[in-house]
Amino acid sequence: MKPVSVTLGAAMIRRLRLLFGFLIGAMWMGEVLFGNLGDTALLGNVRTFHFHAYRAIGWSFVCGALAFTALGGFYSAYRTGDFLVALQVAIWSGLISGAITLTTLLAMTAFFLDALQRLESSLDRTWAGHYLRRNWRLNRKAILSKTAFRGCLKPLKRARTAVARAQFPGSGTY
Repeated sequence: MKPVSVTLGAAMIRRLRLLFGFLIGAMWMGEVLFGNLGDTALLGNVRTFHFHAYRAIGWSFVCGALAFTALGGFYSAYRTGDFLVALQVAIWSGLISGAITLTTLLAMTAFFLDALQRLESSLDRTWAGHYLRRNWRLNRKAILSKTAFRGCLKPLKRARTAVARAQFPGSGTY
């Protein structure tokens, strides 16, 4: 049986991982949602009409996420007195916040695709959007939805094909 202090320490480390992971994830979620939807009618065109407030709010989310990241490592090092535990808390909270941010990006793209397509700044004013429209004749919906998700899955498909070729050389079907 483990000593009581070790069990309490493990529970505290788990709490710190989750606490700072959710705090950092909430900050990045706010930045992603506000940064991408700030110029839409959903948020009242804040970027267009109140640009300085839009910039201040966006940077406060970014600075909050960075501050919580640093605070998580320092606080866990202070509470436990161990650098490796602080490193574990920082890594796990980063993974949790990254999962929250990825889920937010995918959900925002799925639920607010129509609002994102109506933005002037989405692909109209960037060199990539200009290049894609001129050379490949793609519309925004195809670029924002199909290409993004296929681009994420393409390396996985290549890796699966390489593994199949290594396991079954000469079979021809992968």
